[in-house]
Amino acid sequence: MPDKDETKDRLLNALVAFADAARDERTLSQQFRNAFLAHCSETPDNLACMDRVSLRTVTDTTGSTVRGLALSDSEELLVEVAWRLEDLSMPEELKAQFPHLTEEDWDAFTRLTTVLFGLVSCRES
Repeated sequence: MPDKDETKDRLLNALVAFADAARDERTLSQQFRNAFLAHCSETPDNLACMDRVSLRTVTDTTGSTVRGLALSDSEELLVEVAWRLEDLSMPEELKAQFPHLTEEDWDAFTRLTTVLFGLVSCRES
């Protein structure tokens, strides 16, 4: 059984491979799924996540072709969903759970989330 460092490297390599526009989406999605589940385990929540997320190529609102992680049953890239989160205030449930966090902390978290999803997205045209 591979150790956590090895599975982490496999997962990171699968994410980096997304930028290789010459590679097949289905193959890349399967490699990502396998690496994710090897690193995070095959719990029901992780399996459900991987059933809903895949590498997709979509046309954005500007007419550009963009490849990235997307929700399976839509044309929504996760980077776009994350970007929209940046406009929202911290949810009350999080404020209750983490009373020491500020709106500035939430803003930093949502910005970083957007950038990380953006790293595994690429414009093709």
